Amino acid sequence: MRIVLTGYKGFIASNLLTELKNEKVVLIEAEDYPLRERITGSDAVIHLGAISGANPSIPFYSYFDYNVKKTVELLEAASLAKVKKFIFVSTCTVTHGVRNIYDVSKQQAEQWCVFYRARIPDIPILRLYNVYGEGDSKSVVYKYVNAVKDSRPITIHGDGRQKRDFINVKDVVRGIRKALYSKETLDQPIGIGTGKETSIHDLADLIFRLSGRKVPVRYEPIPYPQLESAKCPEPLFLENPLTIEEGLRLMMKQPPTALR
Repeated sequence: MRIVLTGYKGFIASNLLTELKNEKVVLIEAEDYPLRERITGSDAVIHLGAISGANPSIPFYSYFDYNVKKTVELLEAASLAKVKKFIFVSTCTVTHGVRNIYDVSKQQAEQWCVFYRARIPDIPILRLYNVYGEGDSKSVVYKYVNAVKDSRPITIHGDGRQKRDFINVKDVVRGIRKALYSKETLDQPIGIGTGKETSIHDLADLIFRLSGRKVPVRYEPIPYPQLESAKCPEPLFLENPLTIEEGLRLMMKQPPTALR
């Protein structure tokens, strides 16, 4: 199978590439557009490329230009190249409530994907929950684990009661592969999560317990509107996803220990 993969510099793509080692993979980043020549002859596109997260220092138009416009360019190129499957990787906030410019851009890109189903036979939309794991450098899980490892304080925004469904990147890769090789047309948005929630406070406490270390906790205002709760709905697309404790143990590569 010949697969086009965008966003290959990101940590999800780096994990996915290991699992696609037996396929012919064409790598595309922002600087590689326009695209038709690169896509011709491919069986599928996996679109991971995006500006992720809501960053106040990034102009709103940049989110439109990269997350929406480039998605449309890729869809058009894929349709002209007669690609049969286009996997769009989105965010769970489209399900649970758009709150910032990143969410808006993903919601708009999803709408374009739905429109292009008239031209591309199969366009699965995968809504990822809070991804963490090997190669991560941005998630709250990564920040807390590394702060504790280095004996630095951690920062909790708000009161820490907001809850998230944390999904390990290994399971995200499983979800993408399942969508890629599915013989069925996946025409409904698919949540990629565990179906379990953990509060930010509980996440910090769990990291303290598993690491055997406890560091000071600082509280700061929430920098932009956030969801109070976000959990992947049942039934799950993935069977037996890693629990947050199992995923943390993999990150720490050590068994649970008592606090010292």
